[in-house]
Amino acid sequence: MSLTLNKSSEVVQKNALLHYVNKDVLISSRKNILYISEDEGENWQKYLEIPIKFVNNLKVQTKLSRRLFRQYVYHVLIDKNFITVFGFNEIFIFSKTDKLLISRSPIVGSRPLVVTEYNGDFYYGEYTSNIERKEICLFKSTEDKTRFEEFYVFKNIRHIHSVQLDPFTKKLFIATGDNDDECFIGFLEGEKFIPLIQGDQQARGIQLLFTEKHIYYATDAPHERNYIYRIVRANNKIERLQEIGGPVFYGSQVKGMLFFSTVCEPSEVNNQKNVELWGSIDGIQWKCIQVFKKDLYPMKLFQYGQLMFPSGPGSENHLWFTTFATKKDQMIIKYPLKQIKKNL
Repeated sequence: MSLTLNKSSEVVQKNALLHYVNKDVLISSRKNILYISEDEGENWQKYLEIPIKFVNNLKVQTKLSRRLFRQYVYHVLIDKNFITVFGFNEIFIFSKTDKLLISRSPIVGSRPLVVTEYNGDFYYGEYTSNIERKEICLFKSTEDKTRFEEFYVFKNIRHIHSVQLDPFTKKLFIATGDNDDECFIGFLEGEKFIPLIQGDQQARGIQLLFTEKHIYYATDAPHERNYIYRIVRANNKIERLQEIGGPVFYGSQVKGMLFFSTVCEPSEVNNQKNVELWGSIDGIQWKCIQVFKKDLYPMKLFQYGQLMFPSGPGSENHLWFTTFATKKDQMIIKYPLKQIKKNL
């Protein structure tokens, strides 16, 4: 049973996607324009405009057209010198000081699910249907930020689900899929990939959440029951924590609390009608915080119902996310952390 937080939630921006949160600073997008708020969403102003192709400009005019053609901003990464935007099948890198475009390059594959920044470099994994099972690459930005180059090559997977920095070990963690023998969660050690778990659908994850003693993930298994797990760092033991209603693409950590959201994906065993938001304070006890109903549009054409969390250090006071392909579609929502903590 989900907690009742509707009364304490607030829709901050409609017809928009939230991409980045750093305390009071928020960055969102609508069509091909980024907007910034420096007062937790009270006021917004134009931040920069992404120079997209003419045909894509036609495709971004409505919420449904953006979903149908997959034409929107996927990710925004920010470091001290650069703003990197993944969207519209391209990667755009801007100077942070004057917002001038430094480079643009096509995304290899489709929309990467989880990307990361580390020491001024940007990383993303090749995400593609890969029917022929060709080699799959992890890409890294060059020093001058004018292009991306191959950083590591996988030969035994369908595609890369995510690349993330473990803040405790400073290692790059990678999750892959999709068939049993293609599912890995592991890290790069020099020129080698070291798998921690592998080999079946319960090792098929996307977003990882890192704490000092554990690594948390939730399964992305469309044809099996899905669960939240954690890997014990001390011995690599896997602990199953909570059954959930569907596959998981995204997760978030805010002020020590952990969150995952399910997606509505066609399946005989999972919930196709509702998106679930799950949370935990201690990593052991998990509760469903809220349920969002899938909208009426076909999933294959207009995408799965889901909640998307922003990148960045996060807020001191709120959990932020964007609803997508739900009855509240493309709305930026915040929940007070105090209220969530009280109910968990």
